[in-house]
Amino acid sequence: MEIAESETYGTDWDWFGADKHGNLGHFATAGGHVLPVSFRLAIEKLDFLCGYFRIIPLQTEPPLEPGLADQRGFNEKPLDFSSFLDMAARGLYSYDSDMTVGLSRGYYLVARPLMPLRLEDLPLDIQQALAGAKLDVSFPEDRHILEEDTRV
Repeated sequence: MEIAESETYGTDWDWFGADKHGNLGHFATAGGHVLPVSFRLAIEKLDFLCGYFRIIPLQTEPPLEPGLADQRGFNEKPLDFSSFLDMAARGLYSYDSDMTVGLSRGYYLVARPLMPLRLEDLPLDIQQALAGAKLDVSFPEDRHILEEDTRV
């Protein structure tokens, strides 16, 4: 099933990609970013990947990136980063939407895996589902990824 770009706004989508080195990343749109074209053209592929990455075994519990533990939300309560820590514990670099506007809008790194999972470690059907979501970035090096770099 295909969905229009305009329909992706307002929904907090989780999507996945691989960097130029084969590292795996998890991204949460927070309703403010569009899904990559490869997922908008076949939303069932995204559901398939979400199901897979939510059941693979937890490895080691990662820490939050520096400076995030003290972040507060609009209501001054601490932000809940548990879903990002969960993805990083499964071997994925986990990014959240930065909710900015303009040229610098994108995603910031919340948690990095202590034992990174790599594209070649995955079953062939999962690799194929990620084929259209290869980003020209480096998750270990990039704490911020511009939205324009995720338009694959």
